[in-house]
Amino acid sequence: MDEAEKCDRLAMIRGGHVIATGTPDELKQETGSQNLEAVFLKFGRETK
Repeated sequence: MDEAEKCDRLAMIRGGHVIATGTPDELKQETGSQNLEAVFLKFGRETK
């Protein structure tokens, strides 16, 4: 996920559906996470 930290914007996709979009900082702030791996895990749990 180091590369993702350098992106201007991200889209997280699970099962062919976009589950989150935003800047790395926006996504971390939205989930209260310190890193993007934790962001993905948080969004992944919410979509099961």
